[in-house]
Amino acid sequence: MFKRYQRSEQAFDLALMEMVIQGVSTRKVAEITKKLCGTTFSKSTVSALCSNLDDQVLDFNRCPLTQGYAFAYADATLFKVTMVML
Repeated sequence: MFKRYQRSEQAFDLALMEMVIQGVSTRKVAEITKKLCGTTFSKSTVSALCSNLDDQVLDFNRCPLTQGYAFAYADATLFKVTMVML
């Protein structure tokens, strides 16, 4: 898509990864790129781009906390569940 403008391609890749980091599903990212660019990227392509972040995420998760902290911030993921009674 950006053969002459390598920086634009890198910025675009970073924007796709940022969408996933911010919680947009890989499938939704593919839909968004279709609307914005007129071309689609498969969820597998978006996933492959984001796999480049795996080492950085692991390094961050393994980073020791060297100080004491007065509070902790917790985050959660909410899943909707429908219970069916038989």
